[in-house]
Amino acid sequence: MNWPIIYSVNYLGSDQFEIKGYLDGNPLEAPFDIEICESEDNISGHGGCTQSLDKFSIVTDGEWSRVVTFTGAVGDEIFSALATNNNGSHIRIWKLCRYKT
Repeated sequence: MNWPIIYSVNYLGSDQFEIKGYLDGNPLEAPFDIEICESEDNISGHGGCTQSLDKFSIVTDGEWSRVVTFTGAVGDEIFSALATNNNGSHIRIWKLCRYKT
């Protein structure tokens, strides 16, 4: 299983963001739990979770989409995602995606 990729962040208004991503995983390891977080900026393009915004499950690898509420968004948000498979293995490296107004 590779880390989940966030490829699109759209601000919907009222502190709501639509986040779209992709997970490349082994279907035999499904279902997968995805956690979306606010993250700190890191020059490596990877970072840790500073605030968990949502957790959900997907039954197969591939594309996913989620609307999350981020109270206190200031217009320069950085999001990341963590994936965990059905045997408890998870990706500890968080891939960052920035939303800037």
